[in-house]
Amino acid sequence: MPNVAELLKWLDEHFPFSYAESFDNVGLLVGDYNAPFDSIALTFDITPEVVQKAVVLNTKVLISHHPIIFQELKNITPYERNQKAIMTAIKHGINLIALHTNLDRARQGVNDILAQRLGLINVEPLEESDGIPGFIRIGELPQPMTVNDFLQWVCVRLNTNALRHNIPIKEKIKKVAVCGGSGSQFWRQVRLADVDAFVTADVKYHTFWDAQGSLFIIDAGHYETEVPVLQNLRTMLSETFNVPIHLIVSENPVKYFVYDNASNE
Repeated sequence: MPNVAELLKWLDEHFPFSYAESFDNVGLLVGDYNAPFDSIALTFDITPEVVQKAVVLNTKVLISHHPIIFQELKNITPYERNQKAIMTAIKHGINLIALHTNLDRARQGVNDILAQRLGLINVEPLEESDGIPGFIRIGELPQPMTVNDFLQWVCVRLNTNALRHNIPIKEKIKKVAVCGGSGSQFWRQVRLADVDAFVTADVKYHTFWDAQGSLFIIDAGHYETEVPVLQNLRTMLSETFNVPIHLIVSENPVKYFVYDNASNE
C-alpha cells in the first residue's frame, strides 16, 4: 500500500512544489508522511462539507487546489469553517495536501488544461525562466470566431452563463491568452503578446478601464477557470496509483443572478 510520502514525491515530480510562489503554502498541510492510503480524493476547496464526504468515502488523502492553511492560525476551534474542517480531518486521520500556484504554473496544470478546455492549439507559456514556465498560456483557436461566438464558446466550455468583459478590440478572435484564477495582474505582459482576447478572472473595475483599447479582457470566474484541472489530475493519478481516485465537488461560493429584461417587458 502506498504512503503519503510516495504520493508527495510523485506530485513534486509532475507539479514541482518549488514552482509555488513565495507567499504560497503547498504540500502536506495536515497529516503524516508515513500514513498509508488506499484511495485518494480530489477537490477544489476544502470545506467542512467536503471533509465530511471524504469521511463517508473512508479516504485518508484529500488533495485540494486552494490551501486550507494560507494565513497564520492562532488557534483551531470548531467555530470557523476552515478550522472545523481541519479538526474533522485530524479526527479521522485524513491527510490534507495542497497544490496551488505550483499547479497553476506546471505543465498539464491549471493553465494548460484551461487552454485545452477552450480548444486552443499551439499552446505555449508566455514566459519561461530557467525551465520554469510562467502562469500565462497563449494559443490559437483552430478557426477565428466572432466576438459573440467566442463569448458563447467560453460560457459553454467553462459551464457558466455569465461573463464580465471590456469592449472588444477586434471583430474576430484567433490568438488567445489564458490564466486561471486571479490573473488580471498580468494584463500588461499579455498586451505585449498582441493577443485578441485574454481569459482570466477576478478582474477589477479599474483594470478593465486601464486595458481598454489595448486588450480585450474576459473575466470568466475564478472557480470556472481553475476547476477543470481536477479531472486531468484524476486521470494522471489513476495511471500511477492503483487505488480509487474520487472527485469531491466543492461548491462555487460565487452565485450569478442573470436578469432577463426581455421576459419582463
